[in-house]
Amino acid sequence: MEKNLKTSNRLLSLAECEVKTGRKVPTWRKAIARRQVPFVRIGRNVRIPEEYIEKLIAEGWYEPVQEA
Repeated sequence: MEKNLKTSNRLLSLAECEVKTGRKVPTWRKAIARRQVPFVRIGRNVRIPEEYIEKLIAEGWYEPVQEA
């Protein structure tokens, strides 16, 4: 049952995800319920791989357009 996650990858709490992305905890909970984001459940706690958050931020990054 191996997944595509690195074992050294840090797992973030939903509060930490909120700080990094600006998306509120309830929004993260909805995304988890809809299976839209990868997550790890440890008992009652839910964690999201930091790698996914960094990728999400990188994919949403746009460079400013230079007008000629």
